[in-house]
Order: sequence, then structure tokens, then C-alpha cells
Amino acid sequence: MLLATGLLGAIGIGLGLYFGFITEDHVNAVVDKATDITDILKEKWDDIINSDPFSGMDNSGAGTDPNQTSDLAWPSNGKGGLKLELVNALDDRWDAFFQKAVADWDNGEPDALTLETSTSNVDPSCKEIDGKMKVCNDDYTATGWRGINELIYDGSNQIISSIAKMNEYYLDDKTSDDEKQYTMCHEIGHGFGLLHTDENFMNSPLGDCLDYSSNIKPNLLPGLINYQKLEVMYGTVGSDNKRTRKRQLRSSMRVDEKAKENQERSSSSSSSLSVAAMKKKHENMNVNKIVIPAWVKDNFHEKKKLLDFTGGTDGSGDRSMMSNTNHRDSGSGGDWVLLHKRDLGEIHQIELGGGYYGHVRVLLAE
Repeated sequence: MLLATGLLGAIGIGLGLYFGFITEDHVNAVVDKATDITDILKEKWDDIINSDPFSGMDNSGAGTDPNQTSDLAWPSNGKGGLKLELVNALDDRWDAFFQKAVADWDNGEPDALTLETSTSNVDPSCKEIDGKMKVCNDDYTATGWRGINELIYDGSNQIISSIAKMNEYYLDDKTSDDEKQYTMCHEIGHGFGLLHTDENFMNSPLGDCLDYSSNIKPNLLPGLINYQKLEVMYGTVGSDNKRTRKRQLRSSMRVDEKAKENQERSSSSSSSLSVAAMKKKHENMNVNKIVIPAWVKDNFHEKKKLLDFTGGTDGSGDRSMMSNTNHRDSGSGGDWVLLHKRDLGEIHQIELGGGYYGHVRVLLAE
């Protein structure tokens, strides 16, 4: 169809030139206009690619590069890996899946994690805990997602809270234990700041729970690549990792570049910390001592109500966030931004005000 249209257009221009209806200047003007449009589209595409944290990944497993990590990570000085507490707010049916996933992540080789666990009352609302990762379950209804990880981070790209939720609307009694274990391992992995290893459902499974695959049986545990990425992000337990220090230096440079922008965005200076102040506050700090302002958590809670992963209001079935025009408000922070999208996964981000940001990663239901 496009070829036929193009041929007709070329014939029409040729006849126009022959009979004098169309001059050479007209043709040149059309060509120049098409070139301008092409340049604009290319520039827009480059902007989209540069803003996508998965831009260096393809569907063939490019995420298997250990040095390809997210900019988001828990506070760490590169010595001794990451020490983090995970709070079990699940009911008894999920306890075994949680314990296994934590043990699998905690005993990696290379070993970048020292994980502690505690138990709280069952909390379907899954309210954030400062400086900790919290894991919950409930029937969250037909939200469109079966697993979700929600992060709060500051202007220096340091994670300061994480929650992971298992949605029993999709992970019910008829769901296999393998799918529940995969989802648990997957969402906890995102809580450390890890991205997907691969997003092609049709290739062979890579043997880690951050790999998308139609065959999840081999992907129930973290894999070597996950442990290697964590080593790059946090160093290893009992060691000083040079690659981590190099990564943090790059991050510090980005923080300095962002400082002015974040200061201009902040509308409540009395309750805000500058990027430099937050960086100094969190440097070499035990994550369990982090304190997030209550208004930040409240704002994040309200903003999350605006996300829709079920196809929006038109019933089109397009599994993406509703248009940003439906999300505008006059409060602090801006609109949700869709950073990344694949068939069964999405990443959304929002400014919460005061130099804080919300980050939501979803594993969509099939």
C-alpha cells in the first residue's frame, strides 16, 4: 500500500514537472520540509532513547553485561557491600517464598549483600518504612499487575525506601508455586535497584529471576549476573570495590549537574534539603537511620492512586499508564513519566517535591 502510494506520488510529481504545474522550486521546498521533519523526529527519538534506562539493552540479552546497572542504588560507600533489613509483612502463606528468596539473594557469589529480616503485622497497605524494604501481599484487585516494587529516592539517586507487593488477584490458589517464587524473587531484586537482565520472552531462559521468559522454571533464583551487578553497585562483603568507587564518582558528577535544577524545582524550601546536603547526610550512613519526611510518603501514596495499568479509561486494552494529561495537579511534584515499557513490564517515575522522587516498577499480569 505504501509502495503504491509512493509510486503514484512520484508519477504525479513527474507529470507536474513535465506540464509545468509543479516547478523545481516546489519540489525542493517539499524535500527540504521532509528533511526538517525527519531531523525533528530523529531528535525526539534520541531524547526518548537517552531518557530510557534500558536504552543500552536489546531483546537478546544485552543486560548480561555486569557493568550495565541502574543509577538508583541504596546508600553505600563501596566497602563491605550493602547491609539492608527486609520487613516481612506477609501472611503465613507467603512466608516460605519470602524466606527462600531472601536466602537466595543473601548468599550470592560474589556476595554483595548482608540481609537481615524482621516480621511485622500483616500489612496489605504496605506502608513504607524509612531505610528498609518491606514485602506484602493482598488481593489488590484487577490492577493489571501481579507484582510491583515501589521506591522512594532522593536527588542523589539514592534509594531510601522500597516496598514489594504480591497481588493475589492474579497469584491466587490456582497459581503455581513456581510463579509465586519467581514473582517474589523478581520484586525483591528490583528493591535492590536491579534492572531486568533480558526482556525477550521467546529466547532461552537465562537462569535468573530478573529474566523475562515463557519458561520460568529455570528462573526461580537470582543468577550469577545478578550477583555481579550487585558487586558493581555495592562492592562485596568485607572488601573495598574499586568499580563501585568509580561508579559513585560518576554519580557524584551527575548530582552536581542536577543540583541547580532540583533547587529550582523545589517549591517548599523550608522542608527541603538541597542535593548536596542530602548527599552529605546519606554518605557512609547506615540505611536504617534514614528518615523520610512524612509529607513525602503521603504525597507518594496519593500519586500512586493516579497510576492505571489496566488500559486507561477507554478500554482499549493498551497496557500502559493513562495519558499524563489525566494526571496533572497543582500540588508539589509533577506528572508521572513512563520511562520504560515492554509487554509485561513498565517503569514509572514522578517528582514528589523537596528533592524526592517516586519510582514504580511493575510486573504486569499475562
